[in-house]
Amino acid sequence: MKELLDLFWTFARIGGLTFGGGYAMLP
Repeated sequence: MKELLDLFWTFARIGGLTFGGGYAMLP
């Protein structure tokens, strides 16, 4: 489960730094 959380957090940080794409990746 931790791997999934780390993966999500990575996308969240990258998306947040660009244009909030992290939230857009949520299903």
